[in-house]
Amino acid sequence: MRLMNPINSPEPTRRPAPKAALTPISIERYVQQAITPALGEYRALRVCVPTCFFMLAKANGYLSAGPGADLVSFCRDLDWPGAFVPSGWVRPRLAADLRRRYGIASVSWLPGGHQAPTAADLKAMKAAGYLGSRREVAFFRRYIIGHDLPDIVRSGYPVIAGVLGGFGANKDTHAVIIVDWTDDEVEIVDPDDRNPQQIYPASYVRQHLNQSGGGFTVVLPARSARIFGRPHL
Repeated sequence: MRLMNPINSPEPTRRPAPKAALTPISIERYVQQAITPALGEYRALRVCVPTCFFMLAKANGYLSAGPGADLVSFCRDLDWPGAFVPSGWVRPRLAADLRRRYGIASVSWLPGGHQAPTAADLKAMKAAGYLGSRREVAFFRRYIIGHDLPDIVRSGYPVIAGVLGGFGANKDTHAVIIVDWTDDEVEIVDPDDRNPQQIYPASYVRQHLNQSGGGFTVVLPARSARIFGRPHL
């Protein structure tokens, strides 16, 4: 996966991993601190998850023009009262807000919540906002259920992942985009300007994945884009 320079500074049985995408997407790095002059330090320190959504939305053909096309307006117009709580962003509420506001298709799940979900589980995920459209449910069934995180990433789908405090320079929980995962190394796009490092040991990333909250998200390509070189669901 090519990273562009920033412009703003018992185990279940696994399915075979889905085939890799023909062409990996290019993710342009944006940093959350860039919104400080317009929105203040308080919000800048709390938009790691939205900034990850913004980067993946841009890379997948959304937000090319109009409201939300720049990071400041995107973060300013978020549903802060409904999707943000003192402990951080409620991932399904944020995802649902971005579906309504910009049509950003995404699939989110909690750690372990994608291994053997029942029909009742899927219904509850839709009600909460982890999943929305039939397309998202179909994607979740085909590409996420039964696959572990490295397999999902290797198949060509970057994943927004919640990480624990102590990841990089962060003292509190944080979010990053995982863009590549080999046996030994993981490539990261980090929205925090204090964390320029891109390559981490796989053991370090596994140790810091937030297994009690945060969750994981894949942003699906816009219908008008052919980012991954594969037919859209």
